[in-house]
Amino acid sequence: MELAGLLPIVALGGLMYVMMIRPQQRRMREHRFIVSSLQLEDDVITAGGIFGRIVQLGDEAITVELVDGARMKVLRNAISRKVSPDGPEDAADTVDSAGGDD
Repeated sequence: MELAGLLPIVALGGLMYVMMIRPQQRRMREHRFIVSSLQLEDDVITAGGIFGRIVQLGDEAITVELVDGARMKVLRNAISRKVSPDGPEDAADTVDSAGGDD
């Protein structure tokens, strides 16, 4: 195969990296930051869309209080984001301000 025939394949691979792989890596890095920064009394949203407040932290699992004392134990990785009093926190701003790089 000639070099000219190989160029479109290499360009397609580079485009696929920029459009698909790199954004996914950034989302994974943001999620790891959120999970590692969880603290007691943080308001969070689980991956299933359940709102709650963290009442107990463990290495792999946390206990989230829902309403009226109802508690649910979930894996740390099941937390999709933190919620501020004003609304859901923008994870991208948090990672950028914490020294995340592109």
